[in-house]
Parts: sequence; structure tokens; C-alpha cells
Amino acid sequence: MSKKASSAISRFFMWGLMGLLIAGLLSFAVTDFGGSSYTVATVGEEEIDTNLYANGLQTELNSFQQQLGTSIPLSTALQFGIDRQVLSTLVTRAALDNETAETGLSVGDDFVRQQVLTTPAFQGLTGEFDREAYADALRRSGLDEEEFEDSLRKDTARGILQGAIVSGIAPSTAMVDAALSYGFERRGFTWARVDATNLPTPVGAPTDADLTAYYEANPEEFTTLEAKKIAYVSLTPEMILDTVEVDETVLRETYDDRIAFYQRDERRLVERLVLGTDAAAAEAKARLDAGEITFDELVAERGLDLADIDLGDQSKDELGDAGDAIFAMAEPGITDPLPTTLGAAIFRMNAIFPAENTSYEEALPSLRDEFAQDRARRVITDSVGDLDDLLAGGATLPEVAEETDAVYGELLWDGTLAEGIAASQAFRAAANAVQDGDFAEVIETEDSAIFALELVETIAPTLEAYDDVVARVIAGWEQQETANAVAAHAETIKTALETGTDLASQGLTATVETEVLRTDFIADVPAEFLTTVFATDEGTVSVLPAGDASYVIHTDLIQGPDTTSPDYETAKAGLSDQSSSQIAQDLIAAFGIALQNDLDITTNTAVINAVHAQFN
Repeated sequence: MSKKASSAISRFFMWGLMGLLIAGLLSFAVTDFGGSSYTVATVGEEEIDTNLYANGLQTELNSFQQQLGTSIPLSTALQFGIDRQVLSTLVTRAALDNETAETGLSVGDDFVRQQVLTTPAFQGLTGEFDREAYADALRRSGLDEEEFEDSLRKDTARGILQGAIVSGIAPSTAMVDAALSYGFERRGFTWARVDATNLPTPVGAPTDADLTAYYEANPEEFTTLEAKKIAYVSLTPEMILDTVEVDETVLRETYDDRIAFYQRDERRLVERLVLGTDAAAAEAKARLDAGEITFDELVAERGLDLADIDLGDQSKDELGDAGDAIFAMAEPGITDPLPTTLGAAIFRMNAIFPAENTSYEEALPSLRDEFAQDRARRVITDSVGDLDDLLAGGATLPEVAEETDAVYGELLWDGTLAEGIAASQAFRAAANAVQDGDFAEVIETEDSAIFALELVETIAPTLEAYDDVVARVIAGWEQQETANAVAAHAETIKTALETGTDLASQGLTATVETEVLRTDFIADVPAEFLTTVFATDEGTVSVLPAGDASYVIHTDLIQGPDTTSPDYETAKAGLSDQSSSQIAQDLIAAFGIALQNDLDITTNTAVINAVHAQFN
């Protein structure tokens, strides 16, 4: 192993673990134990106190919540064993600390002092060590200076021990080379797609016997899914729109409030590039007209983004002196240099917005519909309590429909229906989850409707009668026979290629690929295409059937990795580092287990439960 790699591993354990210790100690603390130091576990002569366990638990809980993308209580996380994981890590650490103590491995006060003085968390605004910041950070972590510095000393000694354990390790050169040879092996090949259009003769019409045989051989295609017969009541805003009253005064006031929307002058969507002087603007326009540069490139040349020059939609008056010229344009385009308050500029006009002149009478239908929809949604929200009361009082769904504006209905649910109330995600989720005996409850949908449902019966899968599915039987038979014929024709082409012909002579369009890796992407081919390519020998022809098409592939050339490729060098370095790190972790874990086997280890369940209680 190189000195560089060995040094990196040693620094990883010495300084990485020290940083984790400092960050962990300052992040969280359990302090509600009456000022006394409680022990979570004892490993040999080493004790694991509550703060250390709580810190680790909080860190793991935070990490777990980030993975899930949501906050969860500790009680839920404990079901996944994060407490056991934290305790196991701390026990291994304590076993290593016990070993460093027995061997007399430690660091001096000067080293510890230097680490404290250079820790950013303990520095003031000037960047220098601040004793008050140091004391405050330790106080928040529930530690005094002696405890923290002792932990720092132990962590450093532990890092030295771990560095000694992994010193000199190196990944297997053969393993790295084998992995790289596999990952960077290259193929050159020629291929073509064969489909029904390439068949010498089309597939004929099926006989009754053919169709019957296909129907009997593929019952799963003609068997209904298990379904639930579901009864439901639903109430949507559309159902009560006609009964909703809308205050005409409110509609008129809303129109007046939105007058700027209903009554607007003609406008232009424009961008303005200020050039400053007339000469600069004229030169820029000449370059544009000559095709030497595009408008976007001109903007970038000035060190600007398009967002910097976007004026949005502007009226003629808002454009000032440039307004007449821009509004004279009959279609989008770029103006000649025009005057602005900032100097000469070139404008790009992107769209024409005609004037808006919508009267109150013209706007009234959409306004009334908007307010009616809103009012209907509020009426439905107010109806939830009434429906809940009826259901809680024992009313059946038909009775609920009689007593309210809700509508009763039934449907067969197999998970595929997506119309009416079944288009709602909330309804679909409830229909999937409902079981026999479940109590109907009112549920609100994402579009402000409400419903309640119950399971009437479960209908088992049933083989559909032949006469009812004959059209699907014909389609299935034709698809299968076409695929079989295409695959057989592809095999014929394969045989011809093996005797010396090429794809073009077989009426196919050949595609030539060179230096393709296993991880490369080739458009419009099946997922297993490259797997097939890399499974064949040089000079051989293979056929890959894939649905209604088949692929004929001739492997032209097999090449090893390009060891001069930057990607190859990067992958080699990364794989070596990853292997070294994994070996180091495995060695440390094995050494820790060996130490634990020779030590007395006890845990204090009562204290552990007390720490857990602090999180609640």
C-alpha cells in the first residue's frame, strides 16, 4: 500500500472521528437526571454515560427522518432498532477505549489544548478562541471542561489505535483489475431490428381451432380481476351548483376590483438591451442583420442574462419614446436602435397582446360560476357533520342519500376504474383499503367533494365466456403468431449471416456500434439488449426476441478497457479508495468484536428507558 493511501486512512480515523465527537457532543444532551452522571453500559473498565448515548440516538433519529422525508417519534424509530445500532457502536468504541487504556496509548495536554483552541465552535467573531463560547457550548451539551477534554483525549487515542490496525492494508490488485476489466470492457457490433414488415409473407387468418386453442392456453388473459362491489354516497360541488345562491352585489364588486384585468390597453411582450450610445446600438444592429450574432448571444456578450433585460408586457405609454416604433410592428421581431431614458437600446418584441374590453355582462357567467363553485365547496364542507351524524346514528347509505343532497351509487371496483367519483385519488385509496365489516365514514376528496363507502361483497376472478371475448382472442392470437413468425425469420437471417452474407442483403438496415460499454445507452432497444451483446463471443451472431420484434446482432469486436481514458483512471482511484475504506471498516469491526469477547459488558435498561423518555 502506498504511503499516501496509508496516511489517508490514518487521518480518516484520527481526525474524522474527532470531528464527529465534537459535533455530536455539541448537538444534543440529556440533562434531566438530577445533575448526576448515569451509566448506560459498562464495557470492561469503560463506562458509556447517558449524554453519549443520547447524542448518538439523536443523530441516528435525525438521519432516519431525513431518509423517510418526514418527522417520526422515537418510539417509531425504535421499532427499526436504531437504539440497538447506537448502543452497538458505543460498545465497540468503549472496547477500543478500554484497549487504549490498557496499552497506555494516549496524547499529551498540548495536543488536546491545540484541538480546543482551533475548534470553530469555540471561536468568537474574531476567529480566535473564546473561552465564553467554549464554556457556553459545553454547558449546552451537559459537560464540563474536564469531561469534554477527557472525551477528546480518548477519541484521539482511539483514532491512533484504529490507524495502527488498518496501517498497511491495500485492496487486492486482482480484484480491482477484474472489476475494471468487467466495467470498461468494450464491444463493437452491428445490429438490425426485424418486425412484421420484414416477413416474406404475412401471417394468415386464424381458424376456429386456432382461436379455441389460444383461448384455452391463455386463460389469464380472459379472466376478470378480483373485484369489490362497493356502495357509496357522494356529494360534489357540481351536484349543488344550481341550488347555490350568489349575491349579485358581490359579483359586481368583484368585477370592479378586477377592472384592470377586464379592461386593458393593447400591450407588447418585450425585452430591452441597452447599448448606451447611438454608435454602439447601430453597430450591434448591423451585426444582427448580417447574421454575425444572435440576439441571445449579444445579450450574453454584454454580461447579462435574458432575465436582466425582460420588461414583461408593456403598454405603449410605458415604453415611452420607443412605444410608437414597437407598437407599429405587425409581428414579433427586433427593432432598430431606439431612444430610452437609459440611452440607445435595441428591443426584441416577442408577443402582441390585444386590448381587453370585457363588460360586466360578458364577465358575469364566469364570475357567477366561480363564486357558485366556491359557495358549493363551503356548503359541502358544512355538510360533513350532518353525514357523520347520520352514519353514526346507524343510517344506511341509501338513507343518507334520502336525508341529504348526497347521491347513492354502486360500482364494481377492480382498481382500474377512473371515471366519476372513482377518478378521485381519495376514493381509489379508500376502495382499495375497504374490508368487510368496515364502518362507512365521510372522506373529503382533493377537489372538495365528499363520499362515504362500504363493501357489499367481494367477487372472485372469473373466466370470461369465449363468445364475449372473441375479438380479444383474435388480437392475442395474431400478436403471438406474428411474434413467432418474426423470431423464426430472425433465426433464418442469423443462419444467413453465419454463412457470410450481411444484413443489407437480407433487406435490413444495419446499425454499426463501436467501443460500447456495458453501461452505455442505446435508444429504441430492449433493456436486455446490451446484456445479450456482452454475453456473445467475437464473430458470433445472436437473436434477441422482444415482443413483436426481434433483434439480430453480430458481435464484430471485443476490446479490453481503454486504460488511458480519464474515466478509467477516475474509476480505478475511486474503486481502490472504496475497497481500502471497506477493508478498514471490516478490520475495525472485527477487532472491536474480538475485544468485546474478552470483556465483561453490562447494560442498564432502566437508564436507557429513561433516556428514551426524554425524547417524548
